[in-house]
Amino acid sequence: MKNNGIQAPRRAGARAAASRREVARPLLSALLLAAACNNDEAPRPATLALDPGQEVDAWTTAPLPSEAQVFHVQEGAANALTRAPWPALSIELPELTAGSRGAFRVELRDGTGAVALLGLSPPLSSDQLPGQTIPILCGRVGAFARPARGTLGGWQAPALGLVLDRYLLLASSTPEPSGLPSELYDLATLTPLAGQNPLPRAPDALLASRSGMTLLVNAQGATLLDLSTGDTSEVPSNLTQGVLGGTVIRDGQGGAFLLGATRLDGDPSAAILRLDAQGKLSQLSLQTPRRGASAAWLDGTGLIVAGGLPEASVEVLPPGASAFVSTGLLVPATLGATLVPLTSNEMRLLGGTDPDGAPRPSVKLSLGCTGGCTAPTPLGDELPFASLRGYPLGDGKALVLGETDAGTEAVLLSLADPPRQVPLRTPRRGASSIELPDRRVVVVGGVDGAGVPVASIEVFLPP
Repeated sequence: MKNNGIQAPRRAGARAAASRREVARPLLSALLLAAACNNDEAPRPATLALDPGQEVDAWTTAPLPSEAQVFHVQEGAANALTRAPWPALSIELPELTAGSRGAFRVELRDGTGAVALLGLSPPLSSDQLPGQTIPILCGRVGAFARPARGTLGGWQAPALGLVLDRYLLLASSTPEPSGLPSELYDLATLTPLAGQNPLPRAPDALLASRSGMTLLVNAQGATLLDLSTGDTSEVPSNLTQGVLGGTVIRDGQGGAFLLGATRLDGDPSAAILRLDAQGKLSQLSLQTPRRGASAAWLDGTGLIVAGGLPEASVEVLPPGASAFVSTGLLVPATLGATLVPLTSNEMRLLGGTDPDGAPRPSVKLSLGCTGGCTAPTPLGDELPFASLRGYPLGDGKALVLGETDAGTEAVLLSLADPPRQVPLRTPRRGASSIELPDRRVVVVGGVDGAGVPVASIEVFLPP
């Protein structure tokens, strides 16, 4: 059997299994990478196929690329693999260490050596690469790009999760125009996967782990689904008390949190559910219950919670810890703001209102101060967005998305430069978004000006 490209295998026809497995089988079959298996031929080298996606002018706009450099990224370390003069639409990879796992990073550099375009893959196993063709979406850094192949079924505002660091899972607790109960998008093949049965629970919130374990939460309860076996288990109702309606925050370690303190309605809550990278579910608690708080994950620092009602100190959950630490940095009662880390010490708390509903000015917070820093520093620039969400990009930068009268908009924040608007390639409103471990940000769903769901997927390439 020869396989000419990275793709998930089709579901095999098998006898009926237990009902709990029937629900997940289409997902399970999609989570396996097909390997070349022709024993009569020596395996061909793996090849990267560079693709500008729908932005066909990306490669012809100044500054023009002059060289392609390819790196293999393992546990954050980028090892140079090969380079080729431009144009290099297809790049043959050297043999990789057996049993290794890593992502591919393609940098298209201009004549000055600066990275003009960037392409990234999810982590892949070297043992399954020989003979494969791996598509790499290469777009302008600091801009959005749209894959050319395959569109989603049409979702308005789906819950999103990242499974196995490779598959984007879309689902919703309400009927979607797509008519699909759920949908998986493969970030390795840049195509959606078809033929999926309903999930065991239609979620309002979706927490997915690197292991494949997924937590599905709605007002009626919560279900753990193990995508590696198809097993499901109901979560005791006491574990979800105080978190329903909260925000999902992905950590940088392959897990996610569901925070009750971010809810705008209801009583203040200290409750947090954590699904770690191994799929273990646990409860955590803030020192101060709050309502309408903001939260963000910052690599090296951990989970940061700020603002909300009542006025309280910023709290931090260090990586691997089970208890929050109060920083002593007081933030005035602010509801519905967005917390955006820019460095390990400096953050922005954007938007939000006071308890009476009056707009709050955005402020700068410093986790590094040790005294005389109880008053956050007001900022002069305000983003006229609703439903803000921010994604740290490193190097003092962050991408912020929100809603305006014109629809979903994005702004690039930087400590070094003024805010810069980043246009979406397809106008939409009410879109969902999620950050990837490699700091790309994916935007899906939403509707166009006529109210029609937008089927394209957009990927922001970090500068």
